[in-house]
Amino acid sequence: EPTPTQVPLANYSSSYFGFGFDYPAGWVFKEDDDLVIFAPSARSLERDKINGAQLRISLGANQNITDLLANQLEKFSPIKDTLDEGVINIGRQTWTSAQVEFNAPDMGSDAIALVASTVKNGNGYTLVAVAPKDEWEAFKPLFESILNSFAFSGEEVAQQSTPNESAATPNAAAPTATPRATATKKAPTPTATTAPVASEPLVYEVQSGDTLGGIAVKFDVSVADLVKANNLPDENAIIRIGQELIIPQGGIEVAAVTATPTPKKSGTPKATATKAAPTPTPKATATPKATAVPTVAPTATPVPEEAAALSGRIIYPAYSTDIGSYNLWQVNVDGSNPTIILGNASQPHVSRDGSLLAYRSWDPNRRGIAFIDYAGGRQGTLTSNVEDGLPAWYSDGSLAFSTRRESDRAPRLYRVYQNGGGGESLGFLGDYVDVLPDDRLVVHGCTISGDCGLWILPPNAAEGNKIGTTGDVAPAASPNGDRIAIMSTERESTGNWEIWTIGIDGSDPVRITDNPAQDGLPVWSPDGKTIAFASDRGGSWAVWAANADGTNVRKLFDMAGSPDGQVTFDIENSRGWLEERLTWAP
Repeated sequence: EPTPTQVPLANYSSSYFGFGFDYPAGWVFKEDDDLVIFAPSARSLERDKINGAQLRISLGANQNITDLLANQLEKFSPIKDTLDEGVINIGRQTWTSAQVEFNAPDMGSDAIALVASTVKNGNGYTLVAVAPKDEWEAFKPLFESILNSFAFSGEEVAQQSTPNESAATPNAAAPTATPRATATKKAPTPTATTAPVASEPLVYEVQSGDTLGGIAVKFDVSVADLVKANNLPDENAIIRIGQELIIPQGGIEVAAVTATPTPKKSGTPKATATKAAPTPTPKATATPKATAVPTVAPTATPVPEEAAALSGRIIYPAYSTDIGSYNLWQVNVDGSNPTIILGNASQPHVSRDGSLLAYRSWDPNRRGIAFIDYAGGRQGTLTSNVEDGLPAWYSDGSLAFSTRRESDRAPRLYRVYQNGGGGESLGFLGDYVDVLPDDRLVVHGCTISGDCGLWILPPNAAEGNKIGTTGDVAPAASPNGDRIAIMSTERESTGNWEIWTIGIDGSDPVRITDNPAQDGLPVWSPDGKTIAFASDRGGSWAVWAANADGTNVRKLFDMAGSPDGQVTFDIENSRGWLEERLTWAP
């Protein structure tokens, strides 16, 4: 079988822009103070005109990902079609992205562009990969190759392949344009070096219903090896229909599996009783939809030796005065890799296995309860009422939430399924809800007769047991369902917000915090040994933690903003931190 023609690669690296990657050696590039453009020919290097296929990355001071993306998409207006949108990972960093089709008069045809934005080291980055519509499939593998090797400075560049002896010499030297220097930074001349030619991997295109675990079974590889081969952050990484995954060498399809994967541009892998390896025609590159989470030196307060070991990610809302709304931040519990994962969003809740994230969308064009399915690669908005908020996952993937959508504006519990439909009323007057592992509800609210307090209700919110007073708010169920964490100003007449836990029947109260600052929004660690919470101790907001018995209170990391704010364009439905939440993903 003939060997496919390989595209020789050169390496670009710039400390000025703070990133590097491999690119086709025959391409040329041009730098400016805030922009670098790569293209197959010099005619496509114009700053203010897109007249051919190119990849450009701009650098700016704006640190709002939503604004960065919107500003770039506005340049492609009018957009004819949005082909995809969501969150992807490039260079070990989460980027908000959209793929659109638009009219490109300078190209003389319609074009397709992938646009992605992120914030790193205090700078906003926007990446654009664009090509004429009828040439997109031809350029797509080259764009994928570039993004798959992208890395920010100080982090190891993702290796696309292993060296072999037939590495080609770049067929064109990349010209260098010296950026206009400022008093504080100077752009060094990047170097172009030959990159090794890839040995061809087996590539599998994700189908409807696929999960990483299912794909691993099909090809008889471990999930860990699949995650490593594709630079995914973890075993709960998002995969999308049509995404291409590299199957580690030695991967074979198990004969007992009925569903047959279809590698891109290859025949269907053959399965036999002896597990013979498939022999598809290889594809040069794989789509870089996800990469590993970077390791960043934490700035957290050292943890005492007797404190419970911590792992996972905390997602929290931080009010931004720049947008007059909330951003959702995701941070490793050691304080590393703080990233805005969603703009105009708050009140997050992850499912217990970490595969689903629900949140309240404040986006004026997409209000209501929204979700991301990390395992299935889906996302969407389930309700469309501006009053809907504080979603919490049932075990079947449906959501309980609170809403003031009815005419009397009283808060009521609703339930919505992932097929949408707006939700159905459960009849209980509740303004804050969490779901126990057995799908019972812990709710702050009132019965129809007016008996108010903290309640344990069955899944359908029928008659339940009252376990606390109206002063016990922001309930969070422990992972095994035997205790509830709350915040209260009334217990022991403290007069300020403190964290407590109580038994599932309201007995055995344990005070977790004792500090004149405001401590609130408790959340349990996935193993149930630790409680994290927001606090303004020391005059600035941070996420703190304590062992579940109240010992070893310590600071985890600073927050990017206050959890207490009012959305300026919807003050009526924005009620500050008493309707906010932290969530802890495994």
